[in-house]
Amino acid sequence: MKFSYAIVALLFAAPAVFALNVDLSITKIFTVDATYFAYNDSGLGHFDLELFNSGSLPYIAQIRIDIYNSTDRVFTAWSDKRQMAPGSHEPFREYWSPASSGQYTARLRAYYGGEILEQEMNFTASALSGADEFNITETKAYGNLVKFDIASPKDAGMAIIIPQAPQGWVFTQGALNSSTASSAWIFYQAPANVPASINVVIASTDGRYVSQRTVQIKRETGLSAMIIDMISGMLGRV
Repeated sequence: MKFSYAIVALLFAAPAVFALNVDLSITKIFTVDATYFAYNDSGLGHFDLELFNSGSLPYIAQIRIDIYNSTDRVFTAWSDKRQMAPGSHEPFREYWSPASSGQYTARLRAYYGGEILEQEMNFTASALSGADEFNITETKAYGNLVKFDIASPKDAGMAIIIPQAPQGWVFTQGALNSSTASSAWIFYQAPANVPASINVVIASTDGRYVSQRTVQIKRETGLSAMIIDMISGMLGRV
């Protein structure tokens, strides 16, 4: 009987030992490296970043960059979400138009597989002095998409839409290849207290043109809104 009790005890202990081994292996295979993180101040300022999936499992990655002056957080940039296979490299570029020139600190957070990679750097940024040539003619917000219609009397080439989201919001950025009359769909995530007013910067990548506008984010209703919400939900990007 003592021999039987010993076997039963061993069987009950085995799952615990196996679970411990699984937990340890998971922490080793979910890994990421920021192989490059820099700020470029030529034209419209932007951060360039490359993530490397150095583990052995795929995951979804998203980056967040918080920018601080000497005392306060002044801006947050969110990327879209990217599927990253083991061994893959993924480049990110996030834009920023500072209100004033000076010294700043950027705090990077890379979210991946339920984990967070953090990194900081100090940098110098210059404010743009480009002409105010952009207008937002219409803004329509849906469940997690905002459509911006942009018009400009001049063709600025490629222009970037940079929402300056309130605390607790998530806003990605959008690009326009021809800014004379174009639309951009941008993913966002908002708390329950919508509608709200947000500031939006539209700037050409060469820095010649830059405008700031305030728009109202209020979710659309009706059948068309339901269809767009369904499609954007299936995309699952935000």
